[in-house]
Amino acid sequence: MRLFLATLLTATVLSAPLPLVAKGLKDAEHAMLSQTVESFSTAMKSNDFEQVIDTLPPRLVDAMAAQVGVPAAQLREMLAAQSAQVMGQSTVDTFATDLSELKAKTGKMPDGTEVLYTFVPAQVVVTAGGKTVDAPQNLLALKEGGAWYLMRVQSEGHVDMLRSAYPFFKKREFKF
Repeated sequence: MRLFLATLLTATVLSAPLPLVAKGLKDAEHAMLSQTVESFSTAMKSNDFEQVIDTLPPRLVDAMAAQVGVPAAQLREMLAAQSAQVMGQSTVDTFATDLSELKAKTGKMPDGTEVLYTFVPAQVVVTAGGKTVDAPQNLLALKEGGAWYLMRVQSEGHVDMLRSAYPFFKKREFKF
């Protein structure tokens, strides 16, 4: 009898589904997010600010463009140029992320649209003016329209923009 119970227990444990790498993310979603993060990392390391800006969520860009009073495409160009100017002679030496223990959640927009999101821990090492800065960050990853988008949330201004585009973040606190 013991052998039967041990065999049954072993079979049950071995046939149980393995936990997802990220709570709330399906394997395909995780793979898509991984590709987006890798593309973003490559763009950051190569100072490809057009690509970096292209990873911003369209809903956020549209809200920012409406606030500034320019078309979204023009705003993207302006943001890429501004980023290039700010970064100047800086180099991103390292842009490493950890996708192993993500916890995804779903936010609901006023129109009922659901937005999947998670925070991706990142370690960024930047050299500017001969000085190296090693800074941990959290990237906010949002999935909309079948694609993942990223945003670095590093200031109250970023939080304000985020909350204007995604009202479900109004009660969420952000740490920088």
